[in-house]
Amino acid sequence: MSTTVKIRAATLSDAGAIAKVHVIAWRTAYVNIMPQTHLDSLRIEEKVTLWKQILSDSCKAANVLVAEEQTQGTRLLGFVSFGDAAAPSPNRRAFVNGAIKTGELRAIYVDPQDWSKGAGRQLWKAAQEQLIEAQFTTVAVLVLAKNERAIHFYEAVGFAKDGAGSIEVGGASLETVRLTKALN
Repeated sequence: MSTTVKIRAATLSDAGAIAKVHVIAWRTAYVNIMPQTHLDSLRIEEKVTLWKQILSDSCKAANVLVAEEQTQGTRLLGFVSFGDAAAPSPNRRAFVNGAIKTGELRAIYVDPQDWSKGAGRQLWKAAQEQLIEAQFTTVAVLVLAKNERAIHFYEAVGFAKDGAGSIEVGGASLETVRLTKALN
């Protein structure tokens, strides 16, 4: 049986499924990278609240696309969130300033049971098309330096490392890598 994947704009009704993928993907991808106590503390219910806020019509906070499997019923496989790299907070509508030319890939997560099946690439391709339509000339993503799987994914779709830094997560300082890609 072949799987049909549909990419579409996320709606408020997707908040629960996005939150579930978000938490499951973090708990899988970040084992031995983030503090386990932090991963164990993640709650789907809290992420539902966050995603409802992000996806609410009044917020207009982010560009979020979802990948759905359409075989027997519909199942959310993953999501991508992206926008203006210069936006000072996630509550600012992306693409509001036409003079800003660098987009940001804020999150791309796929249910771990669906890793390496193409949903992530399809999500990236759709996000890239929208970034180009919005006249961004480059896109950047920040990745945990120990997340080799993610770095490999981004390099495979044309990103290159161009910087490093660190962030604090769960009380730990984690090294990051910035990757960028020209959009053309």
